Amino acid sequence: MAHAYTAESIRRGLAAGVRSIEHGNFLDSDGAAELLRRDAFLVPTLVVYDAMVRGEASRADAPAPNVTFVDMLERGMRSLELAGQAGAKIVFGTDLMGGNHHMQSLEFRLRGEVLPPADVIRSATSTAAELLGRAGQLGTIREGALADLLVLAANPLDDLAVLADPGTHLQLVIKSGTIVRRGGR
Repeated sequence: MAHAYTAESIRRGLAAGVRSIEHGNFLDSDGAAELLRRDAFLVPTLVVYDAMVRGEASRADAPAPNVTFVDMLERGMRSLELAGQAGAKIVFGTDLMGGNHHMQSLEFRLRGEVLPPADVIRSATSTAAELLGRAGQLGTIREGALADLLVLAANPLDDLAVLADPGTHLQLVIKSGTIVRRGGR
């Protein structure tokens, strides 16, 4: 795994055998094709920049000289779009910590602006399980899998905002086959 932002650092990492590129905000079409060719993963972290742009999170340092958080978000969205168009494996990530952790589900909404809802959901389930080497155990609903489920009153395939604020639509939380929560919030 490598934290890489620029197209060059992404390509160098992939050439060196890196399996997962974290962030990847400045991915280009060649890098997206290389992700696919090398069967590697991209783990964008867009909501952290979105939160900084909206003033809901703060950082003292700029991401790079002459690059703003607006640039990072716009370029990150474009990189996500390029990776999706190339058919690269994309995994859900947020980079939010501490007091900002409550915003992590907003990543679903952002990704839904450039990717189909089913692809966004897979990024947080089966594709994430594949990256972790746990395909068939996590991120799937089948006998023998370690499935924890959210049962919602709305379909996230119709509107990913359902996952951005799941408490509004939450009906059940099932953990290891047992209902652990009924209703929202």
